[in-house]
Order: sequence, then structure tokens, then C-alpha cells
Amino acid sequence: LLGKTGVGKSATGNRITGKKAFESKVSFSSVTSVCQKETSDVAGLNLAVIDTPGLFETEKGNQEVVEKIARCISLAAPGPHVFLVVLQLNKFTTEDKKNTEIIQTMFGEEAARHTMVLFTHGDVLREANIRIEDLLETSQHLTDIISQCSILEKFEDKYHVFDNKVEDPGQVSKLVNKIIRMVERNRGNFYTKEMFEEAQRANHDEIKQQTKVYIEFWLGLEFISTQYNMISRCHLII
Repeated sequence: LLGKTGVGKSATGNRITGKKAFESKVSFSSVTSVCQKETSDVAGLNLAVIDTPGLFETEKGNQEVVEKIARCISLAAPGPHVFLVVLQLNKFTTEDKKNTEIIQTMFGEEAARHTMVLFTHGDVLREANIRIEDLLETSQHLTDIISQCSILEKFEDKYHVFDNKVEDPGQVSKLVNKIIRMVERNRGNFYTKEMFEEAQRANHDEIKQQTKVYIEFWLGLEFISTQYNMISRCHLII
């Protein structure tokens, strides 16, 4: 499970495993500080699910990010069959765009065939009576990201949506079926630590630059937030 802090990675892990194995709560900082692995029998399969920390927070340097990812991959030894990039459906921002670009660059081209986008908060679609297909048509960048994922040809097989307010085991079963098809198309092959190390060597300068841009963007948001809070306190004093 990959994604920024607050998109619902831990809650997604709990939903997939069918148990509250991962700590999940609303927070501005990552609740998960280390990689955590849990196994569970799902749809007749023994799945190992690995929850990752919020890998792209401002206090983490590029080298720490790389080391954390390497440790997460080693937990899935000999390697993960699928990367689920978790995004919040009702809030795809410029920050999310930069985040997904860094993930794509950091893992390299080989990772794309093992990657699927998982949207959380699908309940907003149901409540607004909107189809996911119609929503995706409004974001060309998001559509492009999904198109680059998975070895499966059908666009709808490259992503999945979880409705957070509906306890429906069918949501997990459908996700697992997509994963099974993707693994079969990959002939059971998985993403290896060697692939990750090769991606680091090939993209070292690009990753460093993208991470720098991301951190500068994030710090800019924090500065604006700080100034806003100072202004708010001034109003309270007045």
C-alpha cells in the first residue's frame, strides 16, 4: 500500500485483511511510522498486505524515503506482486499529482505492470449519484496515471474504488479478482529488490530533483498555513 499521509492506506489494509490489524485514525502526520505486514485468508488466497508510512512528508529526506521503501519491499520477499497506490477520490490535488509522479519515478518502468490505483471514499460518488467514469473524464492527468498502470488492457481493471461507508465483502473480492488477473498476466512474476535498486541508479538525479520540488511545494503550503493561523489569532485578540 503506497500513498501520502491521510488517504486511508491503513484503513484500506484493514478492509482487505478483514481485521483491524493496522492503526487507522484521522491525523495530519503519518500514523504508520514503520512498515507493517499482516497476512489473511481472502477469497481463498493467503494474502500478505504491507502498510507503508507516509513516505513523502517534509521531515523525511530522500535517502530516508529510499531506505523505508527498501525495507517495505524486503518484507514482501522475494517481492510484491502488486503495488496499490491509494488516492482519496474526492481530493486529487497538485500535491497528489507530484506524489504519484515521484512514486512512478522512484520504482521505475518495471513497477507499472504491477501497479493498480485504489481510490478511497467512493461513498462520495454514491451520495452525489456520480459514476467513477464520469468523474475521471474531468481529470486528464489522473486518467493518464491510471492508463500507465497494470499489465491488464481494460482501463477499468487498472483501478478500483472502495466505498468507505458500506460494509460489503464484494468490494474486496472484486479487487482481489483484478489482482489475480494481473498476477496471471505477469506470469506470477513479482517486483524485485533488484528492480528497485536499478531504478535508483537510473533515476537518481531525477528522483532527487522531484523530491526537492515536492518538499519545497509542501513547505510553501505549511508557510501559508502558518501565516493564516497567525492572522486568525490576531483576529481573536482584536
